[in-house]
Parts: sequence; structure tokens; C-alpha cells
Amino acid sequence: MKFIKYGKYTGEPADAIDLEELVRRLGNFFLQSGFESQFYGVSQMDPERSMEALREAILRALQEGDLLPDSAMSDELREMLNDPEAMNNEAVRDLLDKLTERLAN
Repeated sequence: MKFIKYGKYTGEPADAIDLEELVRRLGNFFLQSGFESQFYGVSQMDPERSMEALREAILRALQEGDLLPDSAMSDELREMLNDPEAMNNEAVRDLLDKLTERLAN
């Protein structure tokens, strides 16, 4: 006889983050974004650099605060986020990409 074992879906860490709290913590970043040049020209903004700056700001918010509940954060993920080279880690970049996608939606 064939048996199927079901487990509870716990989601991904990116799903557990409160987006309103994240946006509140990124408030200064959003206020300053786009005003780096002396002319404030929209044509001078580099979209790829802007996304990279957003990823870095989200990473800092994750490192500084308690945005990610303990139930959603494994010890491995906690170590990866606190690593000085976290931006080079594929799992962290995947988490940041999912968060930026959730923010966009």
C-alpha cells in the first residue's frame, strides 16, 4: 500500500516580513533616492544602481532590526545575514530579490 506524508507549509522567510514595517524603516532611503546628482535629473539615474542600493538598504534593515521573526529565520540564515560579505551570498540575494518583488507588487 502506498502512503503519502503531508507536512505543513511554513512559507519562505521573505513571506514572513511585515512590508509596512520594512517601508517605514526604509523611509530615509526612499526620501534620498534619486537626489544624488547636483542637477536632480531623472535621466541621470541608473536603474540598476538604484535597485542595488535598494537591496543594500533592505539588507541593512534586516541586519539592524527584528523584521524577520525568529520562527522564520534559521540559524543558518541569521549567520548569512550577519556576514560582512552577505551581498555576495546567493541565498541572501534571492531573499532580497523576493522582498523587492513583494514591495513592487
